[in-house]
Amino acid sequence: MMDEENQTADPFPETLKESTSLHEKAKQNLRFGLRIAIGVLLIGALILLPRFQDRIYSLLPLIPPFGVEGSGSLDWLPELKASPTFTPNSGFDRLFTPTPAATQTVQDQPIEMEESPYIHPQGHFQFEYPAGWTVEGDDQEATILTPDRSGRILIQVTDTGKPLDADSFKSFVEGREANQFTQPDSTESAYIPLEESIDESGGSAVVTKELYRDGEFEVVRSRYLQDGELIYTGDLWTREDLLESHARAMDLIWDSISGNSEEAGDLEAYHWVLRKEDPEKSYSVDVPIPWLPEQTRSRSSSIESYHSPDQHGIIQLIRYTTEIDLSDATVGNFVLQLLRDYYTRDVVITADQIVSNGNEQLTWYSPSGGYRGITQFRRIGLHTLVILTIIIDNDYLEIYQDLRDRTMDSFVIEGSTE
Repeated sequence: MMDEENQTADPFPETLKESTSLHEKAKQNLRFGLRIAIGVLLIGALILLPRFQDRIYSLLPLIPPFGVEGSGSLDWLPELKASPTFTPNSGFDRLFTPTPAATQTVQDQPIEMEESPYIHPQGHFQFEYPAGWTVEGDDQEATILTPDRSGRILIQVTDTGKPLDADSFKSFVEGREANQFTQPDSTESAYIPLEESIDESGGSAVVTKELYRDGEFEVVRSRYLQDGELIYTGDLWTREDLLESHARAMDLIWDSISGNSEEAGDLEAYHWVLRKEDPEKSYSVDVPIPWLPEQTRSRSSSIESYHSPDQHGIIQLIRYTTEIDLSDATVGNFVLQLLRDYYTRDVVITADQIVSNGNEQLTWYSPSGGYRGITQFRRIGLHTLVILTIIIDNDYLEIYQDLRDRTMDSFVIEGSTE
């Protein structure tokens, strides 16, 4: 009895143990539930976050649903960020402050320059170039060739319509690099980045890469310079073993380049274009080279998007394939649903017509969004639909309207509707 009386009483009765056990289980379940909830929230945030960023329209679903209520008007065109002031130049103005000469080594012999500079036929720019080198120019560009043709430098100028801010200038560089030098649909080419220096606020950049094409490697060093609404580009194409010597000559050419904004300012905005063709050969279209590309593909559909550097315009191509037979009426309803669900809920159609290339074209605008669009589409056979849409902020119509019309005129859909 004494042993039993002297036994220490259990401070946790069985009922309390059961209660505590249940409490612990409840806490474990709660913690587990919270982890699940947090995980769902994080995943949801990752999905929804881009909707509140500049490229909200990049979330266009691959397969637009039928009969689904839209989520309302999408304010996807952001305000233009603060742009640097631009004072028109008079005549040729030096674009670069010449780079201080580095201490020369025995191998770095001075490069003799031609006595007279090269002047663009339309007066867009002029530059000095090494003696013995030749320049082949036309109304659009100038190509500088080494004496042995082992290297070449291509000089071009692009009018952006308005001066680009720092982020937009960086987007210009990235877009041009992607469209001009990469072939994403080719398995026999490669873009190997070697060096990149982008001064967004200063409006200058140098990008060096190695390209593999047609079984050969070639090094390209591209230079970019912003002067108001004009951006000058220079591309040095050479072999890797000649890059250093040819780059020295290019530096001298680039330091000497002078621009005439009054003459070059007459250029159409983003007149340099690239012919793009989808892998299925169902369509082709001209797109501005500096517009940043974005591609999304699935088994039944593909989306090709090209974003203007300032994010006030977009070109979007959709190729949709289904096992269901598509009639003309079905296609028309499909496109209208697409416009209402993914571009703007309050779409107002101002014109519906068959244009000269045989495509149906809708002209529309969004009162709440403050932007306008043109959509062309056509059925190929019974199971494929191709759609081109170009959307522009109202405040940028004056800049991009001609570009929009040129792009629409270049749009070709291959294949019969039968």
